[in-house]
Order: sequence, then C-alpha cells, then structure tokens
Amino acid sequence: MSPEELVEHAAETGVTAFALTDHDTVDGVDRAIRAGRRAGVQVIPGIEFEVEVPEDDAVPGTCHLLGLALTDWGDSLRNRLRSLLHKRESRNRRIVARMQKAGIEVDYDEVAAYAPEGVVGRPHIARYLVEHKIADDEVHAFKEYLGEFGSFYEPREVPTLQQAIDIIHSAGGKAVIAHPHTLYLSWPALTDRLVSWKRMGLEGVEAFHSNARYRDCLRLQQLAGDLGMLVSAGSDFHGLHRPDRRLGRTADGHKIDTAFLRPFAGERVS
Repeated sequence: MSPEELVEHAAETGVTAFALTDHDTVDGVDRAIRAGRRAGVQVIPGIEFEVEVPEDDAVPGTCHLLGLALTDWGDSLRNRLRSLLHKRESRNRRIVARMQKAGIEVDYDEVAAYAPEGVVGRPHIARYLVEHKIADDEVHAFKEYLGEFGSFYEPREVPTLQQAIDIIHSAGGKAVIAHPHTLYLSWPALTDRLVSWKRMGLEGVEAFHSNARYRDCLRLQQLAGDLGMLVSAGSDFHGLHRPDRRLGRTADGHKIDTAFLRPFAGERVS
C-alpha cells in the first residue's frame, strides 16, 4: 500500500493511530502524516532494521529493531540509510539471479513493480512467486525459497545492534526490540539479553505481535515492566494479501489498546 492507502485503510477499520515502520527507509513518513491529518489518523514516525546481535551474545544471527517516535527523519538520517538500501538491493538481485540460474523464471522488474513507492524486499519476491504459481502462499515462499533455511536464502550485510540503536537515537527515536518471541530463547536467556541490550540503549519491547500467542504477549509485557522498559504492540501489517495480519490487531485478533500509544505519541512533518 502507498502511505495514503494505508491511512485510508486505517480510517476505514477504525484505527486512530499507527506507527509506520518500513524497513531501512523513512520515505513514506511525511506523506503518511499529511494523509493522516486529513483523515483524523495519527501517524507515529518510525523505521525497522535488521541487525546483527553482539558477538558475545548467545543469540545467533540477526534480529529486528524498531525505531519509534522519530523526531528528525530528514537528510541526516536519509544519508545514513542510503548504504543500507544499496545493500538490500544487492541482496535482492543475488536472490533473483540464483533462482534464474536454477531455472525459476523470475523477472526483477516485475518484482520491483510490487513496490512502486517503497523499498523492494523479500516479501515482494514472495508475492511474485505466489502470483506466478511458483509458491502456494507467502509462508510457503519463505519456507521453501527465501527464508533462512530456504533454497535461495542470501544473507545481507546489516548494522550491528549498537549501530542501529545509535541511528535511532540520532533521529530522536526510541529503540524497541521487535517480536522477541522469534529469537526462540528461553525466558531466562531472553531476560539476560534484554538486560544487556538495555545497557546498550534499548528502551522497549514489542510485547504484543500478530504472530505470538497472547499469553506469551502478556508475559513479555510483564517482563518489560519488571525491567523498566517501554512496551509496544504491533500488528506487523504487511497489506491485505496477508489475512493473518490485521491492522490494529495483535495475537489471536486482540485489538491494540490506545494505552500503548502514550510513550510514543507526538509528531512533526517537514
């Protein structure tokens, strides 16, 4: 969806506020805020990063980090993001080239057409695979082809957790770990990681997520509270082609309470 379409969908479904957290880019933020003002929907400026966890951590590989309530998403931030976008583009083309070499007909220009106003990512490749009957659905596309254990997975050079936290703070935002249940850690191990990452500047935990069991969301909320950290709730909405993710809803279809907005309220538009 374009920023304007997303705001329109929010208004139609009764959502009064949401955070726009595209991966590696803030290009849609100003447009979303302007559209939100016309529609009576508050837009929280944000971003999402894939990051490397510290080498001394027990968590393997990467995780996702949200930057919420940004106050400065102008040229300074955009310049810092430019190299990340270039690395993302290179990764996408490596994936497509490998698929083509294996005899799977994938046209990169057609993939890019699914993101005419945004950044091309693996979800767009997955959508192409589904619409061309190469994969049954997006879950199958990631499991079989694009995910970490898929046939054509390609790692991407990403910032460290500390670097991403610093980028978010330089833009006036709050650093929040995204969907921590996907780290697949025991509760004691997750607690240790959050304590360590809080010392690095991590401020919050996305306790509520559309792909987590609700009882685990409540437990994450309690854990964040015990550690003196902020709590966010996200639908991880990716568009209407993902019926399992509904704007304004988290696990098991629970409506996101307005109380989660309070630590992140406030907006500015350039």
